[in-house]
Amino acid sequence: MHWDIGFVAFADADAVPAVSAESEAVEWFDVDQLPEPTPPRFPARLATVLAELAYRREELRGAEARSLAGGGTMPRPTTKDELLAASDEQFRALLALVDGLPADALKQEFAFEDRDRRVRDVLGHLHVWHLMMLGWYEDGMAGIPPAIPAPGHSWSTLPALNAEIWQRCQAADLPTTRAALEASHGRLQDLIRSHTDAELFTKKRYPWTGSTSLGAYFVSSTSSHYAWAAKKIRQHRRALV
Repeated sequence: MHWDIGFVAFADADAVPAVSAESEAVEWFDVDQLPEPTPPRFPARLATVLAELAYRREELRGAEARSLAGGGTMPRPTTKDELLAASDEQFRALLALVDGLPADALKQEFAFEDRDRRVRDVLGHLHVWHLMMLGWYEDGMAGIPPAIPAPGHSWSTLPALNAEIWQRCQAADLPTTRAALEASHGRLQDLIRSHTDAELFTKKRYPWTGSTSLGAYFVSSTSSHYAWAAKKIRQHRRALV
């Protein structure tokens, strides 16, 4: 019997890969440049790990934003009702921040360095990620392995993907972008309502979500991402004073 065991380890971004003299056939590879051939299902296993890491990064960003807002950390949803409430609460809080900005600040460039340069860019970023989540869901539930995060991209090329999203958002104005975001938020809420607690929060229930749950994907696409966006808007608001 052969046990195929995988390990995940964390290292500093500037760490230099090294191989000991005792290891004669060990090499390091970028996650999007794997050698051929790879063991059966290894790319799928790796994609699951990368998706889980991306989710945890979003959770940390959301916790940081809530802490900066003075609200402490919000318990992670474990039921459909909690998930719906967290998503709606964070979404309404985000829109309230936008509505509280002076009219000229809604179109003004941010005073700080960031990929997203205006309120429109932040809301557009959320909307496009909504559409991506809806696409993952549609493919995954149909038994088609979804392209996560997007066709032609892996989690290691996330900065390039987000840059493409930014460029895509430049064609629409803020009112159009906001309306699209409100619509895609509603579609995600409807999807969440269509599932039971068990369907949402049982890990590995659906093959396409890997080792995590469908609910975890929804959290990352809604409340956690909204908290990240709210942090950007608050930073913009502080710079206006």
